[in-house]
Amino acid sequence: MKTLAIYIQCLFFILCIGAEDGPSKEPDLGSEATPKPHDHAKFSGFTLDDSSWKIVWHGSTDTELLNAPNMESILMLTKDNEQYNCQLENSRRLTKDEDVAYEGPNPLELLEPLFSKMACSYRLESYWTYEVCHGDFVRQYHETKEGKQTKLIEYFLGRYSKDTLKSQIAELDAAIAAGTAASPKKLRLEELDLPYLEVPYRDGTVCDLTGRPRETLVRYVCHAGGRHELVSFQESSSCQYVIVVLSPLLCSHPDYRVTADVENSIHCIALSNSPKRPRSLLELESESLGAAPPPDGAEPAAAAESKASPVYDEKLVNDFLAGRHCLNGGSGWWRYEFCYGKRVDQYHVNRDGSRTTLHLGFFSHDVHRQWLRANPLKRPKPVPARRHVSHFYSGGTMCDESGAPRSVEVKLKCKLSDSPNAVSLYLLEPRTCEYILGVESPIICGLIDSADEDGLLDR
Repeated sequence: MKTLAIYIQCLFFILCIGAEDGPSKEPDLGSEATPKPHDHAKFSGFTLDDSSWKIVWHGSTDTELLNAPNMESILMLTKDNEQYNCQLENSRRLTKDEDVAYEGPNPLELLEPLFSKMACSYRLESYWTYEVCHGDFVRQYHETKEGKQTKLIEYFLGRYSKDTLKSQIAELDAAIAAGTAASPKKLRLEELDLPYLEVPYRDGTVCDLTGRPRETLVRYVCHAGGRHELVSFQESSSCQYVIVVLSPLLCSHPDYRVTADVENSIHCIALSNSPKRPRSLLELESESLGAAPPPDGAEPAAAAESKASPVYDEKLVNDFLAGRHCLNGGSGWWRYEFCYGKRVDQYHVNRDGSRTTLHLGFFSHDVHRQWLRANPLKRPKPVPARRHVSHFYSGGTMCDESGAPRSVEVKLKCKLSDSPNAVSLYLLEPRTCEYILGVESPIICGLIDSADEDGLLDR
């Protein structure tokens, strides 16, 4: 009971009482949350991003919840003297089990075989190709043909060496022995909090803007099905870069194993004629949407916001929506093909040109709508806050491990580019044979705002 009280008091302080100290830019209560890495408030020894939480607000008529079995409850009062009875299933645990003592190689030693091979991974964008030769260098380059000549434009974004690896392994061993080694930091990718090992690649090509060598922080995360893919690339500041790599090598270390995020619901029932949701919370949401504060008891309306729709190749977009233009991506052994409204495949091209294919899922309107009813937080957000839409593809190739067909949630995201054909695809497997496919393309930019209530796209 004490842990529940502390947790809900913390949430109420941030959402209802602390709101007047300065509104957040994108409150997203009662819906799927995507917090920024380490963007959390510390309170009484735990952090708000330890688990995924949502508050479900109930009106005063939902009295049957007040006597529900297996629930812990606490009475809460907002700054406006609004009263709520907040409940959580007492079978939920708010703390994590302590890891069993680990005596194996340190995380850098686990990556040493990859660094020793100097294997390279690639990410193709519309113009640049990004190359990470693990334990050696990070490079971006572009090749063009001029007659019979090939012109190469390249920049080294950082370098690494065997001597650096050796010294950093020794430093990490010493810190572990002294008990001063820091716990891994985490980054948020889709619905997972991923512990990562950060390896700095320094002394790249001198940057014209800063006059200093380029540097890249390569963040290696555990992914059992990974083949050292570059799942993301960003320029965090001028000539400073961050790359995330999915690698299976870290998965043998307990500090870097990934557990699927479990969403927990806190049910708050309004008491004593209090509004369904606190007044200060409604004001905060309205301000974030650019709308006037709602009248007492009313829900905030989405702000009327006009967005300029980029102009794209009309035929290309129509072919995409008809499933005729499929998007391909991925690197390494497996690649991915997404045909909108039809299927998602994982495949490998053999030497003879034939394909080895695993079907990750096929699209069915009825199954997709059933999935949305079971997972209402997957529905599209209001347009001003919409960053993606999710579709569910099911009935894929049978999975030997789970004994069930494969399935995949496809997250369609806008990614602006000079080329309408640019596309980035990456695949995560948060649960055995249940996937998340991220699809980023300019084709999607002009479509997601007009998606219907089920997230389906139309022109």
